[in-house]
Amino acid sequence: MFKWIIDMKPNFDPVNVKLDFEQAAIRTIRTKFPHANISGCFFHLCQSVYRAVERFGLKADYSADPLLAQQIRALPALALLNTDDVIDTFEELKQQFPIQGKPVLQYFEETYIGERNREGRPQKRPQFDVKLWNIHQSTLQDGHRTNNVVEGWNNRFASLVDCAHPNIWKFLKSLKKEQSMVEAELIQAEAGVRRPKRLVTERQQKRILNILNEQSTTNLDKVTSIEKQGEYDIALAYYRLTIELSPDRFDLLVRSYKYISLVYLDIHSISYALEYQTKALEIQQKKLMTRLKLNYDRVLDYLLQVLNIYKELHMYEDISRCCDSIGEVYFRQKIKDIAINYHFETLKVIDERFPSYLPYRIVSYEFVGKIYQSMRDYEQALKYYNDALNTKLKYEPLNDPTIVESYEFIGGLFHQNQEIVSKQLKCMIRV
Repeated sequence: MFKWIIDMKPNFDPVNVKLDFEQAAIRTIRTKFPHANISGCFFHLCQSVYRAVERFGLKADYSADPLLAQQIRALPALALLNTDDVIDTFEELKQQFPIQGKPVLQYFEETYIGERNREGRPQKRPQFDVKLWNIHQSTLQDGHRTNNVVEGWNNRFASLVDCAHPNIWKFLKSLKKEQSMVEAELIQAEAGVRRPKRLVTERQQKRILNILNEQSTTNLDKVTSIEKQGEYDIALAYYRLTIELSPDRFDLLVRSYKYISLVYLDIHSISYALEYQTKALEIQQKKLMTRLKLNYDRVLDYLLQVLNIYKELHMYEDISRCCDSIGEVYFRQKIKDIAINYHFETLKVIDERFPSYLPYRIVSYEFVGKIYQSMRDYEQALKYYNDALNTKLKYEPLNDPTIVESYEFIGGLFHQNQEIVSKQLKCMIRV
């Protein structure tokens, strides 16, 4: 990969590089880019500590013993201290560490601190030097503590593709959407528009800085205070790791998303708490759809609960998305009159709140078209299919896969009803 980067851009010489804790990648960066400042990702530091908890069979103790959990979470929080203070503070933490957590403590010492003799002198170098994983300066300078920007892009692109093995058309369509989003971000950057920070991130940053800048507090107290404050990166790392390690465990996924929701709720970020609670509900919905033999009543129950929450919080974009989902469930049950009303409700919300926002409008047009087509109201079906097509044609190139889909919808409609074909031919002759 690095060879490809250098071939593409021979003068590429990064100032800062943030990596996972992989020795091979670190050695390669040091060889290829000797002037780069290499730092480890705080998120992956937290993950490595929690993996040690699992590896040493302490997961149950960690969950049951708040003191043990607090002391273990304080280990990665050492990264927030000044580099010169890390070793001494670790030694203080070591003196009060619970006995059952000693294997994790020893792992952290060997990997990130380095073993010392009885006089406190270095005896064995750590696998990763303190300077590599320390984030004190980047925290003070409001920089990135993690490479979650990269992780976030992976998640964003995965959500665009929305399946494990896309065909070539879907993959290319997703790439085009991503390119459009990046180009829009570049235009904003060139215009001097900075992406606003999330409120939760700003609050978290202020809390950490207040703790680090408190002169009357010992470094050990600072570390434990950061842990007690529910430091966002640490908490998120543990829950994300559970999600990463349990992609097929329905119960663990739901519980982890709910726990993440509670973290956001504790720091008064209601919208993000709702977002993760909704993810938990959506997983439950999918589970019901696939393993409970399409128990539509329970699926609708969950969707209607979510819709009521969205309406109470006036989250109009989510209201429109949820109404489309409810309409689709009713359509699968062949309750077409209720289904179409929910799609009309979506269009009403979009007209009132997002008149220029097109993706949901297109989806709703096509849903309504399908319902009318199933009801054999071909003229109305054609109207909505054409509305979707015309909207796409304004903003997409002619060979876009989504436009091809619209042609297929309309072609199928013509094939079903010869009357429409004759009317269209007459119109074309007149033109």
